[in-house]
Amino acid sequence: MSGPRKFGIGESNEFMPQGAVEFINKKFPRPGNVFNTHFLGNYLAWKWDGKIKVFYHGFVTDTNFYVNEYLPFFQYKTFNEYVKKYDIKCIIVDAYSVDVAFIQMVRTNPSWTFVYEDSKSAVFIRN
Repeated sequence: MSGPRKFGIGESNEFMPQGAVEFINKKFPRPGNVFNTHFLGNYLAWKWDGKIKVFYHGFVTDTNFYVNEYLPFFQYKTFNEYVKKYDIKCIIVDAYSVDVAFIQMVRTNPSWTFVYEDSKSAVFIRN
């Protein structure tokens, strides 16, 4: 995330999806495979410490993975195919970098239920 940030040690509640993580941990403690946006991946991997699989994080440097496996989730014609391919049960998106069209696509998809939103993130669960 670009722009000015406060310096400090510890977990920042300014940008990170603490509310979404707490919600998932409480309501869906075993959500299955999670698709997450790039910005959230490192935080989610750290918070869940392998207990819940995250799809993508910033330490993935394979551009082929990014182009061939991550980006197809954002395309209407390939979204359902990739959800099935990876058996995605939960989607968590950040409020900063996600295309509004992606959120609208998931919201209007009858296979998904919108279950959580705050100023930092949104969560969808597959029906």
